[in-house]
Amino acid sequence: ESVLTSHMADAFGTFASSSSTTDPYAGFGSQWGYYKDWETGLQLLGHRYYDAGTGRFVTRDPIGYEGGINLYGYTQNNPVTWADPDGLTPQVTSPQTPSGQRVIFELAKEEMEAGATSLARTSWWKNATTWHKHHVFPKAFKQQFKELGIKVDHHTLKVPEWFHKCIHRGAKGGAWNARWKDFFDYYKKMGRDPTQNEAWRFLRQLYKEFDIADMKMKDLVKYR
Repeated sequence: ESVLTSHMADAFGTFASSSSTTDPYAGFGSQWGYYKDWETGLQLLGHRYYDAGTGRFVTRDPIGYEGGINLYGYTQNNPVTWADPDGLTPQVTSPQTPSGQRVIFELAKEEMEAGATSLARTSWWKNATTWHKHHVFPKAFKQQFKELGIKVDHHTLKVPEWFHKCIHRGAKGGAWNARWKDFFDYYKKMGRDPTQNEAWRFLRQLYKEFDIADMKMKDLVKYR
């Protein structure tokens, strides 16, 4: 095999360099199937023409204002995280990156606020392709839970990777671990250790706080 042509482009698709402009197939955009018209400089993204120089579509959105008030906007002005290969449906291009995971998390919350009863009922959760076993009782507090008679590896929840990464993002295990630290700090100030029942009640509270109230305790499974 040999390389016919190669190109370098910025995030919006403007070519910075090219090894060839004479190759008849040089306009094809590989992964997403974009086709560049060398005479006009425009790119055909399925249903619409796109101007990489301005970062905007030059063809109106076929679905009109159902797609938002900006009929010519491209991927919410965020081409690093989004792509719109057919000119109709923006999609997250890097779901495994921190920025992509945050976008999916926010989209899931928007869908939840529009009618779903929890994140676990959203399409982003149901259609997730990568899953993670989430220790609802964090391993960072394994000894404290052991003293309560709770084995942390016996209580895990299957969650999408984007959800798991978002709730554990940051120092010392992220927001989920921080709430459990609050739990143990509270009883330390009270001058006593928490009970196992109090730990389970707090877990139910966290389900609500993190918008997964629909997940049942029976969904917990032993880590394998």
